[in-house]
Amino acid sequence: MEDPQAEFAHRPPATDAETAWRDTLAAMSAVLQDCLAPRTAPSREIERAEEALREYTRRVRQQKQLAEAAL
Repeated sequence: MEDPQAEFAHRPPATDAETAWRDTLAAMSAVLQDCLAPRTAPSREIERAEEALREYTRRVRQQKQLAEAAL
């Protein structure tokens, strides 16, 4: 599985909001892994859920950049 922090390795230091968001994503991922039994949620489903979270993060970041550019 891809390292979740690898996505952020090339970025400048995170703001408090970005750090909080990464912590939230990590917590959500942990909940998915802890609450879903392997037989009901194979690793492939967990990976899809994590990918959906990463995609959501990417879209939020893009919207933030567009909003900042509009200012």
